[in-house]
Amino acid sequence: MSVWRRLSAGWVAVLASLVLSACGGDGQALRIGFVASFAGGGQDLVIGARNGVQQAIEAFNAAGGHRGRPVELVLADLAVDSPAAAIARFRQLGVEFVIGPLLSVEALGLLRTPGAEALVFVSPSVTTPALSGHEDNFFRVVSTTRSYAASMAERLYARGLRTAALVRETTNPEYSLAWQDSFSERFTALGARVVTHATLPPDDDAGYRVAASQAMAAAAEVAVVIGRPLDVARFAQRLRDLPGRQPVLASAEWGGGESLPELGGRAVEGVLVQQFFDREANTPPYLEFAAAYAERYRQPPGFVAVLAHDAANAVLEAIRQRRAGQSARDAMRALQTLEGLQQTLHFDRYGDTLRSAHMVRIEAGRFVAEGDR
Repeated sequence: MSVWRRLSAGWVAVLASLVLSACGGDGQALRIGFVASFAGGGQDLVIGARNGVQQAIEAFNAAGGHRGRPVELVLADLAVDSPAAAIARFRQLGVEFVIGPLLSVEALGLLRTPGAEALVFVSPSVTTPALSGHEDNFFRVVSTTRSYAASMAERLYARGLRTAALVRETTNPEYSLAWQDSFSERFTALGARVVTHATLPPDDDAGYRVAASQAMAAAAEVAVVIGRPLDVARFAQRLRDLPGRQPVLASAEWGGGESLPELGGRAVEGVLVQQFFDREANTPPYLEFAAAYAERYRQPPGFVAVLAHDAANAVLEAIRQRRAGQSARDAMRALQTLEGLQQTLHFDRYGDTLRSAHMVRIEAGRFVAEGDR
């Protein structure tokens, strides 16, 4: 079965289960939200996130729920619902805590929508620095693009790479442009050079060919793609079509979804990817989660499943510790530490935290850990 057919089938299963949970129950369930977009070539990431959230909720319910009340998940699909409609749906169903969204552009759109101030958002993967340093209703379990882009610049420089082509998608500029700027700043400070910038028009194959030709013409030693797994795969395929000495190919974190090896095939062999989790982690919570995930979904968890599981547990822990009369926002602010699947997360007064990144390489169609290189 092709990756796209599997994703479509997975989406149907996700929608069915979430609609049942939103509408079922005995009226005593505690509802929390999940918001993301299932369109735009990122379905595998959204499904992985939902799977991670669902496992956290099921474990919470199996342990008795919240004072005997089970937790149910309510879905808002931003490919169908406007931000206003999503917020209205959550509020109508009594939701106070929302897990998501996954993209920076979605987060900024939601938070600017009237009524959003009544909800608390805990994102697994939004990294835009535009949401840092604010005492608001937005929390996350990752760091910002500043730290991750700088880390990638340092890792590529340590490999002896001194010239880079930066290739970014354009639908999520709050992420991709911020990542590009932070990488350029750090790479240049190290004494290296960014020799060209290229953009990838959404789902325009000719645009991928142009970007690949631009990277080759600049004679860059490394081409870094800042985009979805689909963007990385298509760019790699167009790049491999060109004659001449090929640059090392690398991807920012967003492109490191579990579908990338299959989407890109042989073209993505050797691609370096920086990811939000350690594939070789041996912490007991992660090993237990990974085993249960693999048994249930017939594949290992990707980075977004791990992050979403942590985000869900942050919400569930805030609910568990919430005092009578305490607002949802204050309950989240009171949560200063969370034992995640792979590391302890410490939240500052703004709801920001630090999460380490790890480098992997695609070999024989699989992600293989590169250690700290």
